[in-house]
Amino acid sequence: MTHDIASLYNYNRDLSSRWPDKILQLKTLVREEIAERLMLSKDLPLIVNGHQAIFYHPGLVSKEILAFRAASQLKGNALSVILDHDPNDLIFSYPAIKMEKSEFRIQKKFKLLASKDSFHYFNLQLDLNGFFEILENIAANLKPHYREESLHFLEENFAILKRHAGKNSSDLVVHSRMESLKQSGMNLLALKTSEITALQSWKQYCASINSDIAGFASAYNLALHDYRNAHGIKNHAQPVPDLKYDELPFWVIDDNGKRQKASYADKGKTLLPRAITLSIFLRLFASDVFVHGTGGARYDQVTNSIIQRFFRVTPLAFLVKTASLQIPVLEASPVSRYKNILPYSKWQSQYRDFQYHPEKIRAHDPFLVKERFRLVEEFRNAVGNKKQIHERLEQNRLKNMKNMNLIKKNLHAELDEIKKYSRDKSVLFDRSFPYFFYDINELINDNSFDVVFPDVAP
Repeated sequence: MTHDIASLYNYNRDLSSRWPDKILQLKTLVREEIAERLMLSKDLPLIVNGHQAIFYHPGLVSKEILAFRAASQLKGNALSVILDHDPNDLIFSYPAIKMEKSEFRIQKKFKLLASKDSFHYFNLQLDLNGFFEILENIAANLKPHYREESLHFLEENFAILKRHAGKNSSDLVVHSRMESLKQSGMNLLALKTSEITALQSWKQYCASINSDIAGFASAYNLALHDYRNAHGIKNHAQPVPDLKYDELPFWVIDDNGKRQKASYADKGKTLLPRAITLSIFLRLFASDVFVHGTGGARYDQVTNSIIQRFFRVTPLAFLVKTASLQIPVLEASPVSRYKNILPYSKWQSQYRDFQYHPEKIRAHDPFLVKERFRLVEEFRNAVGNKKQIHERLEQNRLKNMKNMNLIKKNLHAELDEIKKYSRDKSVLFDRSFPYFFYDINELINDNSFDVVFPDVAP
């Protein structure tokens, strides 16, 4: 089976056409309501991805770029679903470069713009006090060290953030990103879960689960049990906890505006999706093609199992995309050298070679190494007491190490550098900064993706 986007779409379309009428009718209603809300044609392909309302890092934006590319190829629309019902700290992290003891060092800093404790009715209470001054300082700080094009993209995004400062927390991060991607030639749509839960089709979806909650809970818990067994997971809270008696697979908002797990008594209330019920809704009813990151693709093995067990249909195939980038500092910048710091694991391997495999070290004494090989062979073939041969081998090893004393000094000097600068290197390769701290063209020009065809139960 080919793994291009057009073939994937046709595979999914053919597969879903054979689903039961009850599933197809709900899928039609979902698509009609989404199309009406976003002013789209319900007949065009819809490529969907989703995540919490945070500052997206490159891996998350790469999903949106792939969704746009797929939608363009299929002449459809790309949709990002924003989990604005999911309370997360809104953290703005950024790299900072400063002089320490006559050398430039790079570190990771952050500002907390909203605490999840402030979550209330689909919104985090923003604290932008001093935030825009921080943005100006960041640009000035990075200017001598950043590539010109990347710095320009960063400053453009800071300006975009300022233009959206009056919005709530979700809209700030979503609308600013959508504007940025649009300036790069990519038009994506956004739909918040707070909007999804207002749809009549969402209410029908919840009712279809709640009408047979015992059956759904059985499928849900069996899927989790199978996943934990397959992956050797002993923690019953991973990847999510089992459904308990009298528990629905949804959230509700309590009288204080806080989120809590729904129970049977909440069936008549507005129900909000939990991770698995949202994934099922988006993959089964809302999208023609869904785009996952690597983490979501892994956990969606659980979703696939529930879809098969409870809805009794074969789940659709989906795309998987991620990306890891490096902070685009100039090669001439002093902090650029930190990316060449040796990983500690590689240093350990080199030091073991120095101790036990001198033949792998360029500066070895060929006569001592030849003697070592001879002693090793003698040790292997000896019968009875091998103590004397072992002692000669140890003497040979110590001679080799003494003969390579300069190598030893260099290795210890390298270890000192690893201990001192590993954190700087980790900042340069940190993948959690907002995407506009990186080279957007690296994401745009990356055409790679994976296709996952869910295993079908016999």
